[in-house]
Amino acid sequence: GLQHNPAVWFAEKLPVDIAAALYTQTLKVGNIMEAASLTYGVNVGKTWGPEWLHLTPYLGLAAESSSMKFKYDYPTGSTAPGIPQTIRIDFKVEGENNFRATTGLSIRLAILNFNFDYNFAKYPSATAGVMFNFSF
Repeated sequence: GLQHNPAVWFAEKLPVDIAAALYTQTLKVGNIMEAASLTYGVNVGKTWGPEWLHLTPYLGLAAESSSMKFKYDYPTGSTAPGIPQTIRIDFKVEGENNFRATTGLSIRLAILNFNFDYNFAKYPSATAGVMFNFSF
């Protein structure tokens, strides 16, 4: 994925941090399965406090698409005449999430950074994480 802060091109500092984002992902499992996803959107956040102890609430909006394709021969185990020994399985599943809104909070406590967010979508999700951050 890529994120870019378009504010670097502005002469005046913006009151919030902005990131335009583009993420893509693919996965192949031999010739059996292929999965692909694409997400693009914008994230906005604002940080308060010194670098070693701060809060950063953030919001994001994104459009997304995903799909999975399956193609393989399934052995039926049949030895009876007229019944196939394999059945061809071949189908595609399209993801149902097309839009996502995210709200979250990042909390920096010395070298620890905690983040919590909630994603509003057809299938909503929540995440939480802890990172070590040694930059000051």
